[in-house]
Amino acid sequence: MASPQGADSTRLSLRTKILGGTGIFGIVLVGILTFAFWMQMRDGLLDELTKRARAVGIGMAFSVAASAAANDSAMLQAGTDMALKSVPDVAYIVVRDPSGRVLARSADDRFATAASVEPADGDGVVDRLLTVGTLPIVETTAPILSGPPGGALKRVGTVQLALDREALAESLASSTWRTAGLGLLVLVLGLLAAAGMASLFIVPLERLARAAVGIAAGDLRQQIDVNGTDEIGELARSFATMATRWCTCCTTCAARPRTWSTRRRACWPRPRSSPRWRTSRRPPSTRPAPRWRRSPRPPSRPRPTRTRSSRRRRSRSRSARRARRSSRRAWRAWRSWVSR
Repeated sequence: MASPQGADSTRLSLRTKILGGTGIFGIVLVGILTFAFWMQMRDGLLDELTKRARAVGIGMAFSVAASAAANDSAMLQAGTDMALKSVPDVAYIVVRDPSGRVLARSADDRFATAASVEPADGDGVVDRLLTVGTLPIVETTAPILSGPPGGALKRVGTVQLALDREALAESLASSTWRTAGLGLLVLVLGLLAAAGMASLFIVPLERLARAAVGIAAGDLRQQIDVNGTDEIGELARSFATMATRWCTCCTTCAARPRTWSTRRRACWPRPRSSPRWRTSRRPPSTRPAPRWRRSPRPPSRPRPTRTRSSRRRRSRSRSARRARRSSRRAWRAWRSWVSR
């Protein structure tokens, strides 16, 4: 579409602005929702992993209570090895006596220094988030209680069981990427819907703009679509009515003869600076002065006697001159107001 003179050729169109604004808003919204989902998923998975470590640690402490009370290191080692193989994501299991001495230890190859991790203080079950080397873990320290049936329970040791948090990170990353992909899909669908909605508004406006450019170029017979039922349709109908009346006015004014009497009543009067206006009237210096401004008669010639009829004619000529002057002033005022 041709742009009017003086318009910037590098300007952004309305469709580009709508799509750009929708895209930026959608990207920001998808980023915020993805981050919120990541935070919620991380907290939920970490809480679930902590509960799982607590449950496995308490069950391990109950299963090795008899062996810990008898200080049977072989049975404790066999039990920890079996638990390490059967329970997934277990980083290490360390069984200690009440004095802190290690009775049994089973650990993954990446957690060879698990025996150096001190147990948590307290008489109950304690959950901790630790880092062994550079690997994050969730550790549960559970007391091993043993005693005769119906009697008081006595603490005979401690079980340290840790779960690896790398599985948590992998699950969190996969869930985050799925959420981000779903958000991008929704963003693309939103952009397509915005492009379709923008076409409904922008195409009629572009047609009106092309019609306005054609009228500005001198072509008054422009085809304007007036079938719309919304505000844009009302605008198109008003624009078509304006163009029709403008064309009719131009045709009427062009058909009139260009004389001095019709020039005053023309649709577009010429300004006073126009050459034709300046040459249509004589300059004031060459214009003859009115009779009442001329020099008086010489005293040799007797002044004629004024009769009633002569005075009446003189009064009528003065009234006519005043009316002509008033009409000229009004015409000049109207012409200066129109030519602004």
